[in-house]
Amino acid sequence: MNDHQTSKEVLIDKLNKLRQEVTDLRQQIVQDETELERTEMALKESEGRFQAIVDAIPIPMLISRLTDSQLLYVNHHTGKLMGVPAEELIGTHTLDYYNQADRDRLLAQLQTQGAVHNFELQLKRTDGKPVWVTLSIQPMIYAQQDALIVMIYDITERRKAAQALKENEQRFRTLADNLPGVVYLTRDNDAHTVLYINNWAERISGYSSEDFLEGRIDPFDLYHPDDVPKLMQSLAQARETSRSTHITFRIKDRNGKYRWVEDYTAPVVHQNEVHFQGVMLDITERKQAQEALKQRAEELALLNQINQTLATITDLPTALEKVAEAMVQIFQARSCAIALLNEAQTQLTIVTDYLNEGESGFVGSEIPVTDNPSTLQVLETKQPLLIPDAQINPLTATIHDLLRARQTESLLIVPLLSRGDVIGTIGIDFEQLDRKLTATEVNLAETISGQISGAIEIGRLFEQQKHINQELEVRVAQRTAELAQTNADLQKTNVAYSRFVPMTFLRLINRENILDVQLGEQTQTDMTIMFSDIRGFTSLSEQMTPQENFNFINAYFQRVSPVIRQHNGFVDKYIGDAIMALFPKGADDAVQAAIGMLQALAEYNKHRSQTNQFPIEIGIGLHTGRVMLGTVGETERIEGTVISDAVNLASRLEDLTKLYGASIIISEQTMFILKNPQQYHTRFLDTVQVKGKQEPVSVFEILAGESDTTLSLKLQTANDFETGLELYRKQKFAESAVHFSRIIEVNPDDAVARLYLKKAADFMVNGVPEDWIGIVQLTSK
Repeated sequence: MNDHQTSKEVLIDKLNKLRQEVTDLRQQIVQDETELERTEMALKESEGRFQAIVDAIPIPMLISRLTDSQLLYVNHHTGKLMGVPAEELIGTHTLDYYNQADRDRLLAQLQTQGAVHNFELQLKRTDGKPVWVTLSIQPMIYAQQDALIVMIYDITERRKAAQALKENEQRFRTLADNLPGVVYLTRDNDAHTVLYINNWAERISGYSSEDFLEGRIDPFDLYHPDDVPKLMQSLAQARETSRSTHITFRIKDRNGKYRWVEDYTAPVVHQNEVHFQGVMLDITERKQAQEALKQRAEELALLNQINQTLATITDLPTALEKVAEAMVQIFQARSCAIALLNEAQTQLTIVTDYLNEGESGFVGSEIPVTDNPSTLQVLETKQPLLIPDAQINPLTATIHDLLRARQTESLLIVPLLSRGDVIGTIGIDFEQLDRKLTATEVNLAETISGQISGAIEIGRLFEQQKHINQELEVRVAQRTAELAQTNADLQKTNVAYSRFVPMTFLRLINRENILDVQLGEQTQTDMTIMFSDIRGFTSLSEQMTPQENFNFINAYFQRVSPVIRQHNGFVDKYIGDAIMALFPKGADDAVQAAIGMLQALAEYNKHRSQTNQFPIEIGIGLHTGRVMLGTVGETERIEGTVISDAVNLASRLEDLTKLYGASIIISEQTMFILKNPQQYHTRFLDTVQVKGKQEPVSVFEILAGESDTTLSLKLQTANDFETGLELYRKQKFAESAVHFSRIIEVNPDDAVARLYLKKAADFMVNGVPEDWIGIVQLTSK
């Protein structure tokens, strides 16, 4: 009983546990179902958001199942691209729209790279119209399936544009390759780099297009060096004006020969960069035709010139020399010789020999006819004969030495015919071993030969006339020579006398020859007189021997006297170390001569310093006035001289240079007739009165000609000098002394400032004389 009861309880207990487990299981199932519903709802919401995002992307997009390429999702942009509503595409397969080969390539790329980027293929729309696209593909899980998300980019228009561009380029290349010239494209700022060139390049240069495109040939290596600057200028002009340019130049082909081309170049935009595009036409034949035409015109002009020469020049050798020179030009030869046959026809004598470079040396040479095959052949055939390799050719055996001396390689012999007979030959030598002659050149040579033959006949008639007049001409020549000798002797005499009496002096008294001068002849005129003197010459001369004195004086005169002549003056006399010179044409001549003398002296002093000699200084006085020029003396001794108070004043002004420490002093009469006094940097010095003269004279210093340092300092202190001098003349000596002191502080060597400072100090200490009016009295003449 107890055991049965116990088993029942155990069974009931197990049943209760089982019921509890069932209840718990039911509750778990309910919870799992609730969670599943939530998950499904979240999934639906996530898919909705995904689709919303995908639909919002403004490009075609689709999702296909990986296993069979069935479309699981398509956005409306894809439907628009394929030409049907997007929902009609769902369930179809991608293979319906592109081929299996593209699918295989896609899958292969996915397997190796894990994704696809910018895969280009052609889709078939539902209406059969092809569309070019690029695909970007990524693997994904969609609706719990392995899938691929595909983004599609429509490149149809781009492909069309690329195709159109390709077609245009093809048409351009076809057109360019068929144009009768080189079409090219080069990079700007680097015209050596060829971006495109057609096949005509090979026709002109001998190099293929690839040679240029691959950089094996640099175009600039083919251009003639003389034309490169013109090419660079043309490119610069095109770049600056953005317009095409047109030039002609030479280009070297593969054989090393230059050809003429005509080039049209314009700046163009290529791949967003500015380059040069051009067309190059071969104009070599046209150039050659132009050159031939030009040469023919030149030949006709030379023929006409020869005609005129032979017609107008009666001197036959001179005429033949001109003709020979013309023939060298026409035939581009080295030389041309004309020889005449003697009456016995045994030898030719060269009467004209023109050499293009150097001096001819064969005039008068005689060439034997006997045993001379070339001459004999010309005499017999009366036809031109061209002999190649003339130095060793048997035809010229008798003149090989002559030809070697002239370095003749080829020789052309043209007969001179008169009335059907040979009277001489023309020999033209060339530098080429095997010179060829054109028919035109042969005809030209024969034409000129005929002209020369006619001229020779006329010349011989003139020669006969010359013989008739020869004796008379000899007599006239002798008399002319005698007169010429007499005239030469007179000229030598005149030149010799001009060393003592200047020709300018003679002309001033209206005489051209010293022999015509008479005692007492005179004239009056206005001119500028110059006196110059070496300072301290007496002390210098005492230190030298007589010979050294003369050497020194002459060395000095040789440097300064030519300066006087260069400025239209002449030396009237040398007075020891002093010079008296006259300037008939103007005061400016005299001032410029004085400045030039100082400059010549500065150069002389440099030379003296190099030989350890003391420098010398000179003073120059200039005055302008009326003078009397004439001859004085007696019948056995005549001398030219100048008489005038103006001469005395000029001498006194030279003396004043020592007092004022000035190099050049001029009178007011000279100052006021200068054309542009400012150019000489003048400054007023003082007013002086010469002994025996009532009128005082203002004198001025010429600063030009001083050293650069001295001139600069005097110009720097010019205002103080003018102010100080004005105050001095107003007897405001203390105030003037201030200004002169300033000058000396700046320029201690300013002797004039020191002089006025000393005078002002004397007047301040000793007082001013009652009759003082600021005029310096010169007590000596």
